[in-house]
This record gives sequence, C-alpha cells and structure tokens, in this order.
Amino acid sequence: MMQLSKRLARDVRGTGLSAKACNALESRGVTRRSVQMQGVVQRSRRLKGHVAVRSGIDVRGVPVVLIDDIITSGTTMRRCVEVLQQAGATVVTVLALAYTPPCGSTQENDHSSSAV
Repeated sequence: MMQLSKRLARDVRGTGLSAKACNALESRGVTRRSVQMQGVVQRSRRLKGHVAVRSGIDVRGVPVVLIDDIITSGTTMRRCVEVLQQAGATVVTVLALAYTPPCGSTQENDHSSSAV
C-alpha cells in the first residue's frame, strides 16, 4: 500500500497541495489478519485497543486520506479512523482497493459497495 500512497501523494503535490505518504498506524498484539476472522463482532474485538498511531508520528491538525487494501466489514477502517481522530487528525476520506462482501451477502442487499 505504501507504493500506492506515495504515488497518490505525488499526484496531489502536483496540484499544488502539500501531501506526504506515511505509515502512521500500527497494530499491536494482533496475530491474525482480520480477513481470517468470522464476522463483524469478532473483527471488532480483535482490533479494540490494538490499533495505534506509531510512536514519533504527530497527526494533530493533519488532513489524512486513509488507504487500505481490502474492506470486508469496514471494522478495521472504522477503528483506524477513530484512532486518527483521537490523535487529532482530520480524516478527509478513506479509500480501499477492493471490497469483499461478508459470507452470505449479495450485491442486491448490500448498498455500501460501488465500482468506479
């Protein structure tokens, strides 16, 4: 994701705005990936208290575009947004490369995904 983030930052700088790619968040004490979890509740419990802003990174007052590779339930993205906001960042938007609907979900009843 860092390569994509750097490219996006470079493109944003090309418009005259300031932008920098930064791996600002980390997971502490998490041994399994969220895509290996069954359900939103289990994913939420897995991340509670384990996502943090990296030591030495100051995001106070910084506008942030959060980029993730895959969204399944949105739990990781929500937790990351919460942590950034608590640290004083302004999360402008979130981006993901892929959306993986939870097991049993259908496109007709899932209005949260879209394609560009």
